[in-house]
Amino acid sequence: MCNYKNILKVLFVVLGTIIGAGFASGKEIYNFFAVYGYMGILGINIAGILTGIIIYSTLNVCEKRKVKNNKELMENINEPQFLYNIVNIFLLISFYIMIAGFSSFFKQEYNISTYITSSLLAIFMYFILSHKMSGIIKINVLLVPLLIVAMIFISFKYGNLQALGTESTKVLPCTISAILYASYNSITLIPILITLNDLVQRKKEKVIVSILSAIFIIILAFGIFGMLINSNMNIKNVELPTIMILNNKIEKITYSIAIEVAILTSAVAAGYGVLENVKEKTIVDNKKYKRIVAIMCIISIPISTIGFGNLIKTLYPLFGALGILQIVLILKNSVAKV
Repeated sequence: MCNYKNILKVLFVVLGTIIGAGFASGKEIYNFFAVYGYMGILGINIAGILTGIIIYSTLNVCEKRKVKNNKELMENINEPQFLYNIVNIFLLISFYIMIAGFSSFFKQEYNISTYITSSLLAIFMYFILSHKMSGIIKINVLLVPLLIVAMIFISFKYGNLQALGTESTKVLPCTISAILYASYNSITLIPILITLNDLVQRKKEKVIVSILSAIFIIILAFGIFGMLINSNMNIKNVELPTIMILNNKIEKITYSIAIEVAILTSAVAAGYGVLENVKEKTIVDNKKYKRIVAIMCIISIPISTIGFGNLIKTLYPLFGALGILQIVLILKNSVAKV
């Protein structure tokens, strides 16, 4: 019999990892899908389905090969060392992008210095990351359902897919963009899935988690996509498009909180992935572990001034391309016999 409580725990952590500041703010959805007009619908479906396949394949490989950490996964799928290093770099950059997103919101809405807001979040993240996975699961189980409700309400109120034009857009660029989107998300997601594998041990449970994750990603992405397409604003250079679209003060406040929750859950996931990989390479005692957390959080403060939108536009597609090899290796080993 399926353990539906554990299925929900894994689902919420998965969604909390994927729905970061870029997703909730609309910046990711714009750069990867909305720029292609109505063809973005195809892109969203491809990205959602591919993400579901990646989730199942990763959980399946972990179960078949008894994988317990990212390094063991790398060894089992014959992943090149350079790719493993790239994954670690991306996780660290993702952590910093979330901090930048948090700072960009307060800079855009209240003109508060990025140094102030990034410093406050860095301190908060230090205390969160000093704890283990059990604490991360609790945070996601508590916050992600609220995030989903807020996103569905706001995005579907302002979204309207009927506003799509019928301009001709090539299928290939949109498909490539969707693959890159699923690929870079998988880099952050895979280390988390390895840790969560013990919660969904049955094949049916893995399938349910994968399908539900794909469905929620597609639904939420469509909601944001509809908002962006329906907007009369020039949102190309806006850091947080969805906030700019809202015209009701209460809704702005509500959705602002949702974005902050998205930032928190994604930053925790990325930061945790980095720290777990550090522990795999060296024996780290609790004092040294906290020192590494502190250094990582302090460095995030000056990096936040680079700009949230610029980081997403340039780095995410780049790492998405590099992460495709990891996806291919995981898919190959998922279907291979032990």
